[in-house]
Amino acid sequence: MSQEYESNYEKVFSHFQEEFLKMDQQAAAEKLGLGCDGETLTIPWFGKPWRIDRRTGRITDENGKIPDVTQRLLIMHHLCFFRMDAVHSDKWVPFRQIREAACFERAYKKSAVDPIVEYFTGKTELFAQACLALGGTGVPYGDAGFRIYPLPQIGLTYIFYDADEEFGASCNILFESTVTWWIHPESVPTIASTVTEKLIAAAERITKQEELTK
Repeated sequence: MSQEYESNYEKVFSHFQEEFLKMDQQAAAEKLGLGCDGETLTIPWFGKPWRIDRRTGRITDENGKIPDVTQRLLIMHHLCFFRMDAVHSDKWVPFRQIREAACFERAYKKSAVDPIVEYFTGKTELFAQACLALGGTGVPYGDAGFRIYPLPQIGLTYIFYDADEEFGASCNILFESTVTWWIHPESVPTIASTVTEKLIAAAERITKQEELTK
């Protein structure tokens, strides 16, 4: 991300920090499955306890460091755009069927789907290991299917088919049909690309660890 884009993102983040300070934080925490005490909201971000200072909106990760602005904005979009009447759905749909977000499909495919195919072709077992490393649970689809929850109320189902003699590798990502009740539509492709980035990073760590133990 260029410095100019990062600076603009920080300005947007600052705006949502102010919105966060005005909201009913206790009600938001109860709806979104977050921890809430006198000064802090605790957010399970990929299962790690990130924290928001309730007085300033400052977000820190499990090590007390400030995360990159893309991840902080995702969290703020979740807090500021969820609906109090949001419900979960038993219907899981591909990205193109999320009407409010469908206009971002090209960018979504480039940043969330294509990197999975490019990196994990011929590496189905590694894909499964990476999903498990992110807390994913198996689903009975594809050569390897996993459901991953970056946030307690937002899940993504990754279905990976490896290449065979007839077809190249492919990946599909399914979302709850009500996902835009829980986060801003523009954030749906971003949260998918973030999961993809973390899957590849997890795979690289696993591969490096295996090389070190040989």
